Amino acid sequence: MSGENGFTVKKVAILGLGLMGGSLALALQKSALVEEIIGLDRNKENLDLALEKNAISWGTSDFTLGVRDADLLVLATPVGATGEVLKGLLPYLKEGCLITDVGSTKLKVVEEVQDFLPPHLFFVGGHPMAGSEKSGMAAAKAELFQEATYIFTPTEKTDPGALAVLEQLIGALGCQLVRMSPEEHDLAVASVSHLPHILAVSLVNLVEKLGQKNTQLYRLAAGGFRDTTRVASSHPVMWRDICQSNKEGILQTIEEFERILAETKKILTEENNQEILLEKLQQAKKFRESIPVCCQRRDHNGTCYSS
Repeated sequence: MSGENGFTVKKVAILGLGLMGGSLALALQKSALVEEIIGLDRNKENLDLALEKNAISWGTSDFTLGVRDADLLVLATPVGATGEVLKGLLPYLKEGCLITDVGSTKLKVVEEVQDFLPPHLFFVGGHPMAGSEKSGMAAAKAELFQEATYIFTPTEKTDPGALAVLEQLIGALGCQLVRMSPEEHDLAVASVSHLPHILAVSLVNLVEKLGQKNTQLYRLAAGGFRDTTRVASSHPVMWRDICQSNKEGILQTIEEFERILAETKKILTEENNQEILLEKLQQAKKFRESIPVCCQRRDHNGTCYSS
């Protein structure tokens, strides 16, 4: 695939063959948009499975070997490791190489990379709003990105040609493209992704604590509880890094949520507030049902792809 300013993407190296990296490899392979996909992972099982699924052309745990001559390097690592991993690979990347990531936070990653990236390499921050509570290459699927919102976070330092060719490539996979600043991105995902994860984890921990006194509670924790807390099963290390990387945005949304929760508590404690409570419930129902169906996509097993 060729884009503006002479950028051509024929060979793609994907570092990290977990859910996101593996799914992107499968989607690119299925689309036939590129000629070669190299999988990079320390986990031999992920590499073997990626080859078995025909997600990659070949794979290696030697990252310096795998990135040589790559036109595009996709970093599908935990956000806490993105900058360090990339810095170690700089001497092995060819001139003009495009670099992007799939991390759930952007500001710190973009600032860090732009601080040390040499002028002959080009970085564009990216975040596909897709995912699952499952992890690893075993959970990867090409359809993960179908109709998903894919956010790019360019800055004044971003090369327009690099951004254009990445949008062309990702758009061809069936993604809905959105541009946001890194700051806008992190505050937005704090409310629609990061805070919900923290609430799910907190609710699970609450039920575990209450269940120590009432063992029947575990038998009742089905249906709605399992749906509400599904994301609490996600990779803990990944989410630790996300929370640290977007701490300011998450704390801001927690404070706003605490105000809403306090308002609800007040409604419940005061007498004759049934109509106000009903209004709040109806308001939430109306807004929830207005969310586009593409943000609530599920596979044949019922797994939601939204992130």
